[in-house]
Amino acid sequence: MSRQTILRVVVIALVILNYRTIHAQFPVTRIQDIETCPKAPRSPFRYAIIWDHVGEYGNYPAGPTRKSRGVDVLLDPKSFSEENLKQLFALLSKRFPEPTELLVSVYTDLEDIMTPEEGDFIWENCTLDLAKLTPKYPWAFYMRTSDSEHFTYHTKQPNEQPKQVVLRGRL
Repeated sequence: MSRQTILRVVVIALVILNYRTIHAQFPVTRIQDIETCPKAPRSPFRYAIIWDHVGEYGNYPAGPTRKSRGVDVLLDPKSFSEENLKQLFALLSKRFPEPTELLVSVYTDLEDIMTPEEGDFIWENCTLDLAKLTPKYPWAFYMRTSDSEHFTYHTKQPNEQPKQVVLRGRL
């Protein structure tokens, strides 16, 4: 047998073996065998998780550390209500069961959110003036610990103060 014939046989064998591997992973051979995907659930409101970070934090200067997760969410402003916030925090709490401490900031307008470059600059170079970080648009802040679960929100309506809602435990 010539080298060229041997090479052809090897190539054909490799193609057949590769097909078998792919076929074993995806055994559907006929279009009729493909099942249609069931209708996906649709959330009653639209939101996007725009930041998710787990870090070790402690009490200054030498207290014990603990893990905490921070999440930022952009919520459709048309959906900003106490009931929708309760549903949103239940969804996020289920999605992020660990670590126990979960902090969620909800924004309703991109203008209130720092870009990654702005956030990097502030965290590396500045002391935060929290008064300057107060959102202009409706916002909410949720906190889950081992002892409690609660959130504060503000619709930004004139003459209205932020409202606190306790879901579990106490403030």
